[in-house]
Amino acid sequence: MATKINVISPLYVKASNSSLASATMQLYIYTGVLTTNKPSTAQYTITKNEIDSNNYVVFEISELVRDYLEVEFNGTHTSYSVWVESDITMYDAADAGGSSVGTSNTDYIALDGYGYFTDSINPELQRDALQSNLIIYKDANEDVILPVFAEDTNTVKYFQDATLRHTVTITDNGNTNQKIQYISSSVVTGTFNKIVVNYGAGTDKTFTVEELQCSKYTPIKATFVNKFGALQDMYLELKSTESINTQSETYKSSSLDLSTLTYDVNKHQKQTFDKLGNETIVANTGYIDESFNEVIKQLMLSEQVWLEKLDGTGDAFPVNVATQSLQYKTSVNDKLVQYTLNFEYAFDKINNVR
Repeated sequence: MATKINVISPLYVKASNSSLASATMQLYIYTGVLTTNKPSTAQYTITKNEIDSNNYVVFEISELVRDYLEVEFNGTHTSYSVWVESDITMYDAADAGGSSVGTSNTDYIALDGYGYFTDSINPELQRDALQSNLIIYKDANEDVILPVFAEDTNTVKYFQDATLRHTVTITDNGNTNQKIQYISSSVVTGTFNKIVVNYGAGTDKTFTVEELQCSKYTPIKATFVNKFGALQDMYLELKSTESINTQSETYKSSSLDLSTLTYDVNKHQKQTFDKLGNETIVANTGYIDESFNEVIKQLMLSEQVWLEKLDGTGDAFPVNVATQSLQYKTSVNDKLVQYTLNFEYAFDKINNVR
C-alpha cells in the first residue's frame, strides 16, 4: 500500500545516517501500474549536502511532482494521480562522493490535494471517500457522484432508510487511472437517501442524501478539485445572473482626403482595437446545512473549478472564483445558511487563442 501524498502542500523527504555527508535523490514520476510503467530514467536527480555536520538532508519534492499532475474536466469525472518513487543514496563525502552508506526507497501515490496548516506536515488525509461533507445534496435529474480512494474502499451501498437498494464492490487494479473511483448512483434502481461507504478494517462512513427543492431557476452544477485532489460536485440552485465586462484600446485616425478637402462622415474617427470581453456569473446556493461551510471553503480555495448549467446542453466551462472573502454562516447566528458566489469565466469571450 503506497503512501498517499497531496502535492499542493509541501512534501518533505528526509534522509539520515550517522555517516551521511551528502545524499542523491532520483525521482521517478509516472502514470500506469506501479513499477511496471516506471520510466527507465529518473525525471529528476538531486544532490544535497548536509549542513553543520547534522548527518541528514531534506528534499522538498511537491512542486516537481505537481508539474506532472494536471486535472482536467469535460463533464466526465476522471481519476488523476501519479506514482512517485523516491530513490535516495547516502554518501559519506560531499557532493555524492566517497562511499555509499545507505539507501532509502519509497513509493507514493500523488493527488492534487492539500492539507490545512492544522493537518501538520506531510498530511496523508483520509483514504476512503474523498470529500469532507457527510450531507449530499442531489438534483432530481442528476446522479450522485461520490469520489472514493480505491486502495482502501471495499463497498459503496445505497439505502432507502433501512432497505438496501444496491451494492457497488470496489476493486483496485493498481493503475493510476482508477485510484480515485467516481461511483455514480446511476446504477441504483429506485430512490435512496443514504450511502454507506465501507473501508479499512470493516469501518463504515454514512452519507445522508437530500434532494434539492424544486426551483423556478435553472440549477448550476459546480465541479471543483477539492482538498483531497478529487473532483467534487456542488449545486447552485437558486437565482443566477450573468454579465459581461469589456475593455479596449482606442486611437484617433484621420479620414481627411487632402486632394478634395473632404472626409467621410461614415468612418470612425475614434478607432477601437484590441477589444476584449469577459463574462461573469453570480450564483446562489440553496438553503444548506452549516456543515457545508467546509465545502464552500474548499470551493473558494480550489484552483480549478467548472460550471455546468443543467439546461440539457451538457457543457461544463472553466471558471475562476471571483469571491475573495466570505463570512461563514451558522444556524445559530443566521437561522438559514445560504451563500452567494461570484465566478468569472476563465476565458475571453472573443476567441483569441493562438
